[in-house]
Amino acid sequence: MRELTPEDPALAAAELMLACVQYGPEAIDWEAEAIRDLEAVYDAGRSLHIGATHPSCERAVWRAIIEHDVPNSFRKFSAVIGLMSLQIAMDDVDGLRGLIDWVSASAPHWADNIRDFLMLADLAGLSVGGDAAERAEDIRRSLPGLLEGQWDTELWFLGVWSAYRGNVDQARELRDTLGAWAKDGHRRTVLLATSLDAHVAIVDGDTARAVALLDGLRPNGPRPDLTWYPWEGLGLEWLTLAKIELARGNHAKAFDVASWLDAPGSVPNLMYMRESLAVRADAARQLERNDRVALLERRMDRLRGR
Repeated sequence: MRELTPEDPALAAAELMLACVQYGPEAIDWEAEAIRDLEAVYDAGRSLHIGATHPSCERAVWRAIIEHDVPNSFRKFSAVIGLMSLQIAMDDVDGLRGLIDWVSASAPHWADNIRDFLMLADLAGLSVGGDAAERAEDIRRSLPGLLEGQWDTELWFLGVWSAYRGNVDQARELRDTLGAWAKDGHRRTVLLATSLDAHVAIVDGDTARAVALLDGLRPNGPRPDLTWYPWEGLGLEWLTLAKIELARGNHAKAFDVASWLDAPGSVPNLMYMRESLAVRADAARQLERNDRVALLERRMDRLRGR
């Protein structure tokens, strides 16, 4: 283990996190911290997202970066993704809509990418079905250009959402298209095609095929992609697999798979934390692990702001 020096940015981030956890986000002058060392604030946010154990501090960090970083920086865009994922986990519909409105007004070139998250938020249990449907319709209208340009990520967003929201025929068509594109062997397209294939198999009633596909998926992208892009972290796939195992009575497997959402790496995976904790709590009750149930309920209370 390397020794940290007083000038080390990792030490500055650790001190900031510790101060926030000990004294609360209200005790921190976030504007002063951002001016003094914005990179340390950013590193603190990436660490605090793991497990969502201190959501109020994480929210304060992302807001500080959004408010005080320079326009159009990737760091600001990343903070928007971090805050949005946290808002979904905390069931903060008003906050999410307010953030999307801010992006549309202040950084309109990010707006479509950010609005894609609405479809995942809907699948993660947030009450944004109407907003998600509007974004899905936007993508449908753009399908000719997306197909011509082989925009695999947009087809994945629309396909997964359509599968679970009653437009299975479209989901099957998009699955077939991604499957054909994946024959070229492009890593991301193969990942997206396999994911969509699994989700369509679920709604088609082929649970065995879905489980085989989901169980075989592993994150395999470059670290920056894994950290910030929601399809790379496989959060929806892990949550879906955990729910299937819970329904099958495989409580230990359900608990273990849902716990994968605590792994460091993917910031967007945080959006599924609320449902992941609920699956684990249900599994723990069936396993008569009351100690785990109590711990998980405390974590859920934190996400509820209690």
